[in-house]
Amino acid sequence: MRLLVCALGSLCCSIIILFISSEYGFAETSPCIGENYLFQQQFAIGTDDIDQPNYNFGHISGIDTDTSGNIYVGDTGLYRILKFSSRGQFLHSFGNGNGMELGEFMDLRGIAVDKDNNLFVADFDMQRITIFQEDGTLLRTIETSMMPYKLVIDKEGAFYVIGRPSSFEGPLIHKYDASGQFVLAFCDREGVHDLESGNMGRIAIDRDQNIYYALPYPYEIRKFSPNGKLLATIERPDAGLGSPMEKTSPRIISCASKGLAILPDGKIANIFFRFIDHQSNEKEAYFDLFSPKGELLLTAPLSDDCIDHYRERSLYHFHADKDGYVYLDQFDFYPSIVKFALDY
Repeated sequence: MRLLVCALGSLCCSIIILFISSEYGFAETSPCIGENYLFQQQFAIGTDDIDQPNYNFGHISGIDTDTSGNIYVGDTGLYRILKFSSRGQFLHSFGNGNGMELGEFMDLRGIAVDKDNNLFVADFDMQRITIFQEDGTLLRTIETSMMPYKLVIDKEGAFYVIGRPSSFEGPLIHKYDASGQFVLAFCDREGVHDLESGNMGRIAIDRDQNIYYALPYPYEIRKFSPNGKLLATIERPDAGLGSPMEKTSPRIISCASKGLAILPDGKIANIFFRFIDHQSNEKEAYFDLFSPKGELLLTAPLSDDCIDHYRERSLYHFHADKDGYVYLDQFDFYPSIVKFALDY
């Protein structure tokens, strides 16, 4: 069963599943008795059919959409980016495969599309951003002073990058202008924990070009102006997150934001998980929705099915488009991208 989310309220809810066939996947709804259902699946992109290679994914590493609603999927397992229509039909692929040459990827992590539909790709191992035109033509590469992980682009073409904290010093967010020149760094490390594990948090941007950074630990979302001024801090004291020092192996992360997105109406959506038992790797995952002012509107548990399928590879890639639809990567025997409508 794919991702099911029910708003908290009553205790156990009975689940009713309705499947509707579609050309490139299927849609499902999952209403809870006595509650409004939150996620309404529109369709899924992905298959294990080797005769449809443009719908096969290796390891999904990023999701974005352009001004027309086309969907871009970063695949670090197969060293490429795939472009699909808003209905999930394959349109185009980007990149020249695995390697260190221009247009090739060693470890692509984050992708972002600008207002001109140029595609920006963060290559973690190569410490560079590669930029393609929408037809796949390579425009240029930009060297970064960190191992870049995720990035967002504002309406002026400036882009903001977060990366592996151990690969650089100083503030955690780096801003570059449209020409690729470094502008400034902001978001102090003070108060940010669990950085030594490689946990890098998540970054998002709203329609007013404000930048949001979800910390790895503790549960905190920081909101900044485009020039790096801290505007607000959003917290959840009752998140129930354990100390980052409670580790049974060097790679254990006690908690993390696994998906951050700003909806068109300014609401802030955040996916996070916390470990219940480090030795068994048992964890819980939640979807939180905040008002534009940072007030918690609802919290909802993600299904155990979703968590179990991810195991150590829990890397929820979460994106909201201009129409308010959200996208998540799933692993149900094979990787896929799922488009949802939110009803809250």
